[in-house]
Amino acid sequence: MRWLILDFDNVISPTHYWFDASLGEVAKERSLNTRKAVLFLCRHMPQWFRNTWNTSTTLDRMGRHLHQTVPLRLFREKLKGTLRPQPEVLRAVAALRKRGVKVAVLTDSPAIRIRLMRTLLKGQFDHITGSGFLGHMKRDRRCFRKLCARLRAKPEDCLLVDDLELNCASARKAGLQALRFSIAERPARELAARLRSLRE
Repeated sequence: MRWLILDFDNVISPTHYWFDASLGEVAKERSLNTRKAVLFLCRHMPQWFRNTWNTSTTLDRMGRHLHQTVPLRLFREKLKGTLRPQPEVLRAVAALRKRGVKVAVLTDSPAIRIRLMRTLLKGQFDHITGSGFLGHMKRDRRCFRKLCARLRAKPEDCLLVDDLELNCASARKAGLQALRFSIAERPARELAARLRSLRE
């Protein structure tokens, strides 16, 4: 194994939707019907999947729809606060990198979350990207083929650890090894132990 590819939600404390916790925090500072706001963003998720999601534009539309404004600055600030890296996982990643294994993060999240990830995790991973930048969601094997090309890695030299079996199956079809694991279901320390036991 030359490359380990982690889903972002196995690196941080997971949330059901990346934006629900953020809107909950926004609601503590200004009037906001969180339930309606979450439903509105859910309806616009196809834009996210097509990599046409523009957070500023979407928040403006949501504000007009709900008659409740959510400034981009405040949303970004609260979103950043929901990203809580798992120390056990980061220590395991550091140990692998010392052994010469390259470690990447691949997420289906939109650009605003990826930019925050890159700042938050600067220097701790060899590559952080989103499927939107590759033109295909992780459920599509072409996403992994393009990622391998970008990493200059052979698919058989890569292992994906993802919380969805659908994505793991897609990676296997592209020639990668894949392991389904979700820290929303099992302790992060268990994932860390699995990572430390990996062989090159």
